[in-house]
Amino acid sequence: MVQVGSSEEEWQNIDKATSTLDGKVPYIVVPGNHDLDRIQAGRRTVLFNRFFPVGRFEKMKGFGGSFPIGSNDNSFHTFHFIIMGIARLPRAIDNSNSANWLRTSQNRQGIRGFAIDQ
Repeated sequence: MVQVGSSEEEWQNIDKATSTLDGKVPYIVVPGNHDLDRIQAGRRTVLFNRFFPVGRFEKMKGFGGSFPIGSNDNSFHTFHFIIMGIARLPRAIDNSNSANWLRTSQNRQGIRGFAIDQ
């Protein structure tokens, strides 16, 4: 999403660009390796969650949930299918949670997206 995860200016730019979709087109976001801000030890997605908080997506039709609670690092959305966004380098608990989301999606085909290094 951004080139430098600690750059508030870049986050403001991507927020402005994606906000044109809000209420018009359903979409999903997931943090990639450049989106890590290293602001807090252990939680490197402070700016991602500031500009793309769970509350922004809870209002969208099809939002199914996020993990960890209060974070939008990992989330799932259902349209005619389920789309899961999983943070870069998912932990075992992230993989387990996404498997649970898929089990509860009731006969929908699933897409699991995650960021990778180039």
